[in-house]
Amino acid sequence: MFLHRIGVQLLATASRDRLVHIFDIDHDYGLVQTLDDHSSAITAVRFTELDSQLMMLSCGADKSLLFRNAQLVRYMFIVFLPIRFILSIL
Repeated sequence: MFLHRIGVQLLATASRDRLVHIFDIDHDYGLVQTLDDHSSAITAVRFTELDSQLMMLSCGADKSLLFRNAQLVRYMFIVFLPIRFILSIL
């Protein structure tokens, strides 16, 4: 769960189906976005803030890391857009 400085409370879930689901806690856990960028099971999801920018990081079983920035759309909706994808070959 994450509470951003603009007052948004988010919950992210992820699993072996390779999907990340993001829910808005304040609106009856309404679905905000479903992301399907990973090619393997997702092992971790984390919200963070860097330089006042809300970000979400996710890690896959194939050792990939995906970084996403949150964008506020029409002053109401948050969407997460990919900014960097890292795949470990080790």
